[in-house]
Amino acid sequence: MRRWLRPVSSVLLVVGVLLAADAVITLLWKEPLSAIYAQIQQGKLDDGLAKLEGTEPNATDRKVLSRLPGLDRKLAYAARTLNRRTDDGQPLGRIKMRKIGRPAGLPDAAPALRHRLAVARGTQRCSLVVGLEGGGQARRYVFEVSTGDRHLAQLRYKDRLGRERLCLSAEIALPADVSSDDIWIEARQSGLLPALHSAEEQARLGPRPFRVLVR
Repeated sequence: MRRWLRPVSSVLLVVGVLLAADAVITLLWKEPLSAIYAQIQQGKLDDGLAKLEGTEPNATDRKVLSRLPGLDRKLAYAARTLNRRTDDGQPLGRIKMRKIGRPAGLPDAAPALRHRLAVARGTQRCSLVVGLEGGGQARRYVFEVSTGDRHLAQLRYKDRLGRERLCLSAEIALPADVSSDDIWIEARQSGLLPALHSAEEQARLGPRPFRVLVR
């Protein structure tokens, strides 16, 4: 029995070191496995897009395009041709989006339960990093993005490691009648707190002050 203890303890020690390294890298940079996987997938997409962009219309397509009147009809034909040549999941182009940055007008904002955001108009996938006041406890987080009394998005995060920084992402649709300077992100309760709740329940379920960081 004793001879098995040493290899088992060695394995547990290695696993513990790897988990600690993962936690440190995540706090200082980003989640490493997800980042590596995303980089590999992005590289494949870049290669596929480069190949697609280097493809010239064949003789039949050039002949049809030369006979079509007007730019709109030529573009419509080219779009149908591209649709026939590509499958689901293949890259078709590159989209650049504006990131959510620091709170507008608050470059060094102190931790608070509510901060202003800069959001571009239209519907887009927005990502941001929030720095938490304290940390060190595994729990769920809920953040509400709104303007006035209008809900725009809700961002949820289940933190298993007690991180001090969270990477959040959500699709936000900014209506045309809403000012882009009046967007707020607010920390919310992640669960129902009883009327006479304890400090432990408050720490586990209550909103926590945060800062919006630049990625």
